[in-house]
Amino acid sequence: SSEPNLTKIWLSCSKNFAECESRANDGDVKYQYYTAKAYERGNVVLKDPMKAFRWYKKAAEQGYMYAQYQLGLKYINGKGSTLCSLLGSCIKRSFKKAAYWIKLADQNGHPTASDIWTSYKLWEYD
Repeated sequence: SSEPNLTKIWLSCSKNFAECESRANDGDVKYQYYTAKAYERGNVVLKDPMKAFRWYKKAAEQGYMYAQYQLGLKYINGKGSTLCSLLGSCIKRSFKKAAYWIKLADQNGHPTASDIWTSYKLWEYD
């Protein structure tokens, strides 16, 4: 699956998000990933795509393949630089950064990273 099994974390965090974010701040990659998902979805906390991005990045930098994959997707689906300037804060599209993170996710065993690598011809940006 392209998602980790975090059922226990989902259940505990949906009851107490502050505790979750605290564990994420302490460096637990699974909690960082969950916190990113929560900010991305807006189901247990107010939706905030930039906070989600920052939490994915923290987990990705620690080698968590699911976060590396998500970070790669965020760069693929980012906005153009003109729109980012107008919005003031957004994720700039970067196929070079996407290639970096998707390749890492693939090397770390992510089950669908190679599909993204091929679909977007990310080798051209590696």
